[in-house]
Amino acid sequence: MANRTGVRHEPGVYLRGDTWCVDASFRGVRIIEAVGPSRKQAEDLLVLRKTQIVEQKYFPARASCSLTVSSVLSTYWDEHLQHGKRAYTAIVKIRLDHVAVFFGGMRVAALVQADIDDYIRARGVCRNQSGNALSPTTIRDEILVLTSALRWCNTRSRENRIQSNPLSGCRLPKRAMPKKTLLDEGMQGDQWEALFANVHPVDRDIVLCLFESGMRPKEAFLMRWEWIERLADDRWLVRVPAVDLGVDIEKTGADRRIPVSPAWLESLRAIEGGAQKHGLVYPSPATGEARHTIKRAFSTAVRNAGLQGRGLTPYCLRRTRLSIWDQVDSGASKYVSGHVATETHYRNYVGFPPARLFRLVGIETPIMSQFKVSKVA
Repeated sequence: MANRTGVRHEPGVYLRGDTWCVDASFRGVRIIEAVGPSRKQAEDLLVLRKTQIVEQKYFPARASCSLTVSSVLSTYWDEHLQHGKRAYTAIVKIRLDHVAVFFGGMRVAALVQADIDDYIRARGVCRNQSGNALSPTTIRDEILVLTSALRWCNTRSRENRIQSNPLSGCRLPKRAMPKKTLLDEGMQGDQWEALFANVHPVDRDIVLCLFESGMRPKEAFLMRWEWIERLADDRWLVRVPAVDLGVDIEKTGADRRIPVSPAWLESLRAIEGGAQKHGLVYPSPATGEARHTIKRAFSTAVRNAGLQGRGLTPYCLRRTRLSIWDQVDSGASKYVSGHVATETHYRNYVGFPPARLFRLVGIETPIMSQFKVSKVA
């Protein structure tokens, strides 16, 4: 049977010039593909495609000429994002909404670099909840959501498969340098003393743990007495496991150990007597279960200590401690922090206080002052 493009030898397989092609419909799905010089290859491909359709594994690429950005974003959310971790997806959903408002009904096939540049300019004059201009990092992350959605529909989508990603390799704004909020410029001094003095008694042990250990808040909230290794009476280590009781603890997927300082050791010994040996070290005083946050208690302490306006969050305790330790042993500081990438360690966490800079010219300043829990009643 002949057609306009070639000679068809049997239903579904035909020769066009020197190329064997497939053009068939099976269970309502159209199969159109150019195969090559072999008729056998075309016949085998047709059998394969029919098998894939029966097994629901065949998703032909959809032409993006009429597909809109809104459809791509919805597909990305429905097929991939909404099944992720709730905290992460909530953030990405906000980014998706901003992208959808701007790009909305634009056709995917028509997207070009100029559209990205227009988005950068439009978002650059917007303000965040604090009234400050949006960070280039925020705008970059929003664009990455769009490019990720396009990449998903180009390679993995079941419903809206597109032939190509029109924004592959597009230029993005550079990430802004993060604000490393530290106490005492990465030392241990009056700001920490003032903050700790204003922490509510029920939260003092967990705040001290975060400052002395440099642990991530989630790790401290889930810490159990079994994590503690007692090498000697005054030599304790805390082993932060990658997974504990079926819960992911360490972000990098590898265990690490943290030394217990004298101040932290004193605190642990004080609460050990009334604790369950295999239970949480710092359970919520209200529920006895693992805490989820101490942001409200921390903000109150910051305000009462007169340190408001500096953007201090519980994470500043981790950054301060890692900055202190980095001056003692940079390699060990990176290890106990749980950072795999050196760039992440120094870009986002470690600060360089004046005392450390003066050491370059031979002027020594004590790295840390002695702090005792008993100093603050």
